[in-house]
Amino acid sequence: MSFWRVGILVLTLHFSALAEKIPLDSEMIYRLLDGENPYVVMAIANQKIQESRVISAKGGFDTKLGAKHDEKRYPLSDGRLSDVYLEKPLESGVEVLMGYRKAYGTQEYNNIKTGDEGEMRVGVKIPVIPLLHGTNDRYLSLKLAQIDSQKSLSGSTKNLRELSYTVMGIYYQLLFRHELMELESGLLEKAQKQYGFIEKRVSVGDEAPILLVEARQNVNERKQRFIESANAVSTVKEHLISYLNIPAKEFEERFEIPHLPLLKEEVFDVEGQMKKVLKNRPELQILEFEKEKLNEELMMAQVLKYPQIDAAIYGVHDQVYQNGFKVSLEMALPIERRKYEGKSSELQTKKENNLNEMKKSLLEARRVVTTAVETLNSLWENFTIVQNEIALAEQLERAEMRKFELGESGLFLLNQREMRTLQAKQKKSEYHLKMVMNLLEIQKESGDMDQRFLPLIGDV
Repeated sequence: MSFWRVGILVLTLHFSALAEKIPLDSEMIYRLLDGENPYVVMAIANQKIQESRVISAKGGFDTKLGAKHDEKRYPLSDGRLSDVYLEKPLESGVEVLMGYRKAYGTQEYNNIKTGDEGEMRVGVKIPVIPLLHGTNDRYLSLKLAQIDSQKSLSGSTKNLRELSYTVMGIYYQLLFRHELMELESGLLEKAQKQYGFIEKRVSVGDEAPILLVEARQNVNERKQRFIESANAVSTVKEHLISYLNIPAKEFEERFEIPHLPLLKEEVFDVEGQMKKVLKNRPELQILEFEKEKLNEELMMAQVLKYPQIDAAIYGVHDQVYQNGFKVSLEMALPIERRKYEGKSSELQTKKENNLNEMKKSLLEARRVVTTAVETLNSLWENFTIVQNEIALAEQLERAEMRKFELGESGLFLLNQREMRTLQAKQKKSEYHLKMVMNLLEIQKESGDMDQRFLPLIGDV
């Protein structure tokens, strides 16, 4: 064989291998649910928003550079004030101020006077009650934003878990519908073979022509069944393709649809699954974060029942007149305290509701897990029984076929046997699908999420 022929053969085999379809398995499904998939992006979008809100809340502690200049010339007085300062709020609630100012004449709203060189000033403003309670408005805003960010991480996990459950459910529906279509295709093929067999017998006079009409009717009915089944496959396939975010043409060119995955019979313990629920379920973690938020808000609400006391201490250094200081104390006493009582009552009710919500979620998870486990166990029994049913139906169908070929049975009875075999196989596929879906339900409720999603959460 010449060099060119060898080269052409190698290229042909190479491109044939490239054109070969691959099975659309669960591994490929997860690969297509990547960081570019819009459903995945939407599932984790809130986490990025919450992290931006944390940055925004930290901005409450940003250093502020301020400047002020007043100059007046009134009929009986004149004055000038220039002030440049830095303000820095601390997480404790204390505000630190540093600055330089120069004042001349009579000021509009104060009695500040400085030497010709101006003066430096340093001071702190202390919210006494919030400082004693270890909380304040800025700190609370930051803390709540941080808790919401942690909460959104659990929310992303929950959203991806539910997205995975939805997509895998549609995927298994596609495998199931494809199996039913293959069964209908096999049934149609049998009818076409019967038609050919009868056509030969009618042509030699062994059968009446009317039997050919019955065979043709049988073929037409099974064609209709096959078309309906193929349409059901197409509908579910389009639904899955929309989640996988790939063109339909690419899907058809790249993938072949496999059968439902084989399952190993397992014994599931409800209590063991509930331990996983407590460990893995992000909804419960979200409720824990809500509880933490309420505790922080309750701590802040306690401040409302006390007087508002702000103390300030400022020191100044004048180039000419040396040092000085100013101490101020401001207090406001809430006489009726309705703001505190209302806020405290609101937060206490929320705390009780949060506890009940957690109990409800656990009860609901236990109900779903218990039902899924019990259903799966009963499905295994039915699955075993229906396999024996198929073996018996196929045996009776083969016997009926032999009788038909010998002229001892009619097309109607053979058709009945074939339909009985088909129904048993369909029942097996239905049990198989239900088992897969129940197993998926158990994995969903127990919080077993595929580890391949975790990098997507961490990248946000």
